[in-house]
Amino acid sequence: MAGNLVKWFYLYGPEGVPSQDSWVWRVFPEGQRWKELVGQHGENAVEETVKASAPRFHSAFVSEDVRAAPDTSLQLFHDDDGLLSLSNPPLVVFYQILFPPDNKEKALAAVKSQFDVLSLGQFDNESGTFDQNRKILLYYTITGGRVQEVDLISNLCKEKSDRITCRQRGNYDAEGVYGENVHHLHAFC
Repeated sequence: MAGNLVKWFYLYGPEGVPSQDSWVWRVFPEGQRWKELVGQHGENAVEETVKASAPRFHSAFVSEDVRAAPDTSLQLFHDDDGLLSLSNPPLVVFYQILFPPDNKEKALAAVKSQFDVLSLGQFDNESGTFDQNRKILLYYTITGGRVQEVDLISNLCKEKSDRITCRQRGNYDAEGVYGENVHHLHAFC
């Protein structure tokens, strides 16, 4: 539900707020709770909920200091113009890898399994198989990773390099997610 609200608010602004009698509140999980939050915060409901969830989590959108800095993010993608111009271009994936201080091992296991899934290729619903001909271009940022975790991600990229081309776009010490990966995604689009 939160993802749809963000999409609707981004696309339509205040007009994207579903009416109080909208079907969305009945159909989506936690619809009634989100209806109350939207009633209280309007188009800022998701943002306010994320801020209130815990002190270490922040907005999914880029912070003001990043937004105010000169935008060099477009330059980050020029190296890949050749890859993206191929007749069978890679599937582009943006991945924010978060290592919470209290659960780094579990996060590491999740990252490893996600790399395994990515290396299978894109799933084709029509044939029910993975497209092994199409490579993956992975742009990622790391938050909260020590040198060991950063090195492990680099090693995963090397191990899967026949299927996945990795491009690290940032390494952030802070525990919270500040929207840097979303910022890169926006620049890419």
